[in-house]
Amino acid sequence: MNSCCVLGLGYIGLPTAALFSTKGFDVLGVDINLDIVNSVNKGVSPIEEPSLQDIIKSSVAAGKIKASTKPDYADIFVIAVPTPIKEDPKIPKPNLEFVEDAIESIVPFLKKGNVVIIESTSPVGTTKRLFSSIIKKKNLKENEIFMAYCPERVLPGRIMAEISTNKRIIGGINKNSALKIKEIYTKLCDSEIFVTDSQTAELVKLAENAYRDLNIAYANELSIISSKLGTDINEVINFTNHHPRVNILRPSCGVGGHCIALDPWFLISQFPEDTNLMQMSRKVNILKTEWTVKEINKLIEKEKMDTQNNPTIGVFGLT
Repeated sequence: MNSCCVLGLGYIGLPTAALFSTKGFDVLGVDINLDIVNSVNKGVSPIEEPSLQDIIKSSVAAGKIKASTKPDYADIFVIAVPTPIKEDPKIPKPNLEFVEDAIESIVPFLKKGNVVIIESTSPVGTTKRLFSSIIKKKNLKENEIFMAYCPERVLPGRIMAEISTNKRIIGGINKNSALKIKEIYTKLCDSEIFVTDSQTAELVKLAENAYRDLNIAYANELSIISSKLGTDINEVINFTNHHPRVNILRPSCGVGGHCIALDPWFLISQFPEDTNLMQMSRKVNILKTEWTVKEINKLIEKEKMDTQNNPTIGVFGLT
């Protein structure tokens, strides 16, 4: 296998395409955004990420990466498109339109022996459902296409370092798929690789970010209590974390980043009766943002009264 088609050239897809290119694969990157496609084909990364620009420039110059708005035949297909949340007055739900469209777009190019990898965050059961759809449309047997869910675990600003060094999970649709796709990731990664089934891997991805959301909610609640008491929350956390079995995270004005504020809803929407703690964490972290705005407004009003002037507000960080 020496060719790879990566669908979605965002914060996960483009670094993934770059990684494949550095390991000797011929890579076709696909995105519906023509500006992104044109940028990549010029050897310019549309994403600010350390070392990514250099890799894209050299890989495009060497003919190892090209970009298009449409997929083509390849040995390996990687789905790395967004899975946003549909707003709902009760429980927000994941929008799988981009994943489903990506799968639909590669069906005409799939052939026996191909590998399909989903990296997009997905509800539990998504990979199995899409695999059934593929083999039905292509009239193939289950052992004629290899497919797995392989979640990423990277931090923006460190993506190119972590994409090959963080431990990876291969959630195969069956054992043969898991082992086949593990061989591919062994070539890509300098890290330990674990093999399991697709549903377990999907749940692991969601569990990781729901865990972070829950822990941040606890820190945020403590920060509100500390504010009312007039104590320094950082000092409270520092001293508390001297306990050998305690590690409280830092509070914030809610939860930022690409995933943590969204991924718990994937599980909550699937299991609304069984996710009371996750739902409460989401509520706490959303309310913390509202609480922060109210506290800022108090400071603004005090400043106005003390100086008779409108204060200037600086915002550092826009997650």
